[in-house]
Amino acid sequence: MRSWINMIEENAIVVDSSGRILQVNKRWEIFCREHKIDPDLYVVGGNFFNQFRDRGRIREMETIRQVALRQMHEYSQVYPFTLPDGDVQWFSAKVKSLELDGGEGAVALVYLHAVTLDTVEQSTAESVLETMGDGFYQLDSQLRFVYMNLNGEKILEIKRRDVIGRKVTNAFPGFEESRFFAEYKIALTSKEECFFEEYYEPLGRWFHVSVYPITEGGLAVYFRDITASIENEKKLKELAYYDSLTGLPNRQKMLEVCQELIAKEKKFTVYFLNLDNMKTINSIYHYKIGDEVLKNISGQLRLLEGDKIQVGRLVGDEFLIVLQPAPSDKLHLFAEKLEKIFEEQVWINDFQSVHITASVGISCFPYDTTSLDNLLSFAENAMTEAKKLPGFSYAFFRPQMRVSQNRHSIIESGLRDLSEDSGIHYHLQPQIDGATNEVKGVEMLARWNHPEIGFISPEEFIAISERSGTIAPLTLHLLDRLFTQISEWRRRYAWDFTVAINISPALLESPVFFRNFFDLIDLHQIPTKLLEVEVTEQVELAYSEHVLENLQACQSKGICVAIDDFGTGFSMLSYLTSFPIDKIKIDKFFLRQIGEDKKAEALLISIINLAKSIECDVLAEGVERQVEVDFLLKHQCSLFQGYFYDKPMLPNLFEEKYLEAPKSRMLNS
Repeated sequence: MRSWINMIEENAIVVDSSGRILQVNKRWEIFCREHKIDPDLYVVGGNFFNQFRDRGRIREMETIRQVALRQMHEYSQVYPFTLPDGDVQWFSAKVKSLELDGGEGAVALVYLHAVTLDTVEQSTAESVLETMGDGFYQLDSQLRFVYMNLNGEKILEIKRRDVIGRKVTNAFPGFEESRFFAEYKIALTSKEECFFEEYYEPLGRWFHVSVYPITEGGLAVYFRDITASIENEKKLKELAYYDSLTGLPNRQKMLEVCQELIAKEKKFTVYFLNLDNMKTINSIYHYKIGDEVLKNISGQLRLLEGDKIQVGRLVGDEFLIVLQPAPSDKLHLFAEKLEKIFEEQVWINDFQSVHITASVGISCFPYDTTSLDNLLSFAENAMTEAKKLPGFSYAFFRPQMRVSQNRHSIIESGLRDLSEDSGIHYHLQPQIDGATNEVKGVEMLARWNHPEIGFISPEEFIAISERSGTIAPLTLHLLDRLFTQISEWRRRYAWDFTVAINISPALLESPVFFRNFFDLIDLHQIPTKLLEVEVTEQVELAYSEHVLENLQACQSKGICVAIDDFGTGFSMLSYLTSFPIDKIKIDKFFLRQIGEDKKAEALLISIINLAKSIECDVLAEGVERQVEVDFLLKHQCSLFQGYFYDKPMLPNLFEEKYLEAPKSRMLNS
């Protein structure tokens, strides 16, 4: 194709119906390189339509597409093209449908002939201008109308016969005082094109205007009505700053409110409010009811708003109230106003209500800090302290809380470092068949010995990881290390133990995490029958389509799905009916009651029988006493995990104890 296209004396481009450039001739390539034009316009594979999209010239783009699709045979157009150096080059464009031997399908050949607007015959120019999607008019050097196209009439709601020969300032009321007139005068004097957006009040519309000086004097003006896009932009801005559920200002807006007060050196106080039992409500009643409760509380908080009080929703069940107190105001009195909101029950339907409580943390600018980040962090620290008290409670930030905040910051920062020196690792705890003392599997347990602050409990760093959004990379990092080790053990010891992995509730709804999880399994070639995904039974995990789909995907691949800590949550039976469950892990709470509480023993037996009746395997966690082993074996539960058999240990110690020993599959007597 290259040989024949180079024989064309005009600039020539071959594009398909999507705008993708299939070929260009040497002439066009040289022109583009000399003028430093975007490669998208001359490099094979670039998209010729991008220039039309960027300039809002959708009609011209669609016409070229129609020619390529042979819905039109030919199309001609004259249009200005602004070069990177600011000069305007006019092109006379002709587009023809084309058939190629290679079977490329819908293709168009675009000829681009460089012209000046003045050299285009009047009849040709008018025919092109009449078919334009934009409005267009030409003014002479006195800013009198010389020509206006049909779309110009429609957009400006005026007949061209009524304005030709008249000055633009006489044709439109208030035009002489407008930005339009000022820009026209500058373009006429400077001989430089200009582009701007402006509102014209008599028509109540926004316009995008492109003004090009004509060599012999006067202006060529292209314009289009952008009112709809401006209004959409305003709506998008509202969406960017306001919470869609409650209508309250969102986190971004509230941060800007605080930043503005700081810039003006205004004293203000923030109240960081967290609803205490929303997770329970979401679990029991599901999220639609939870959303109604949030809207109800938001409406109550909105009643507090005034010139010196602004209320916003940060995320989930967290709200921020910004108060500019008068010198005589007592800050605790406003906290007591908040408390009154939570004294009443919240009705979730005509006959049922729930009681909501809240915890509030309070910090003051500039008394506590001059940093906005610290101000919010201090208020959140204080809120955490308030949560330690029952019912509605509030707490002011105290300097002693900085120790907790500093620790939190160190942990959060450390979670972003997953190198070998970070101290993050995992332990393995064996799972034992109590009837044979044979090792059947292991559970991976995350551990962290921080190089600066020492041992950090999993409960602490996993909770921070979930809140900070680092839980996915942390989990995948540990899984990668675990699978690397398992692959090695499979080669050396023919490993066939089940490996249980506890997945954070924060990840169960994430299809992206599970795709990465499955990719790791494939990468390390781990048989899925050796893997078990543990779902912790807790109030935070409510039924959702995403959780269901992800767990079903696991089960379809042959991965076992287990409920961890079964029996301690709020909805253990709904878990069994809502999710695909293969195994139940009984919480150690029930084991502690063996020999102590007959009712607890009866409930434990019922759970074992329930698991058996729905064809679920059952494992007892936290086994520590012989009496527990005897009781469980008597009632057909023989799979155990706990200190009675062994504690969690480093992989090398597990290898030494259970894999290298001659009777590695049996516990030492």
